[in-house]
Amino acid sequence: MARGARFLLVLALLAALLAVVLQLYRRRKPLSV
Repeated sequence: MARGARFLLVLALLAALLAVVLQLYRRRKPLSV
């Protein structure tokens, strides 16, 4: 029934996780990738 809602929820969670990872990656600036 709530297929779209669940899809949007998962998509939002993935987007938030990706944003956090990108911020941490930018702050660390690792020399060796």
